Amino acid sequence: MKEITIVGISGSPRKKGNTALMVRRALESAGRVEGVRTEFFDLSGMKIQNCIGCEACRKQESLCVALKDDMATLYPALMKSQAIILGSPVYFGDVTGLTKALMDRTTCLGGTPAAGLQYALKWKIGAGITVGGARYGGQEFALKTIHNFFLIHGMLLVSGIPSSGYWGAAGRAAQRDEILQDGPPGPPVMEICDHLGWRVAMAAKYMAAAKEVLGEAPLHFTKK
Repeated sequence: MKEITIVGISGSPRKKGNTALMVRRALESAGRVEGVRTEFFDLSGMKIQNCIGCEACRKQESLCVALKDDMATLYPALMKSQAIILGSPVYFGDVTGLTKALMDRTTCLGGTPAAGLQYALKWKIGAGITVGGARYGGQEFALKTIHNFFLIHGMLLVSGIPSSGYWGAAGRAAQRDEILQDGPPGPPVMEICDHLGWRVAMAAKYMAAAKEVLGEAPLHFTKK
């Protein structure tokens, strides 16, 4: 079986913050699975402009042609990966503007017929990670936004269970590195990240094995 690549992305404007710690922990767990390599991107150090809705990507034989920024690095990484772990802190009950900008800029991966990119992320594995300053600060709402992003691209969702990560991994941390102490009365959040990363890796390997047996044709969304 070919090597599996899992991309992890922290959508926090804070460099090396709690979100990055959680995403990295999930990637470390995934990377311990044989045949899996991981790649981490921290959006805090990248320039990601907002989509301007020009729809030029739908008419050109390429990806986004209107904006020149670090999406040029992210596009090939996302397309070559077999799984994506996307994390965001909670800002006003949802993902950060930086995370949302990334999502919106992948419109070209969902449907650019001229470039043959109809649903370029289809059947990839996706998992979400969020962290808020309060215990009930909107973490599940933010996870739902991440899940919607994956589903609209035709991806498959993975949870962090067992260990209470029904929606993925969601933690509470108000200060830098505080996520490392987030635990009782429930299981340690970093343990949930461990489960999440391992399940993402295993799901990606199962999908890769199925692809080798069944070939590419079954991966289309419509009957051929």
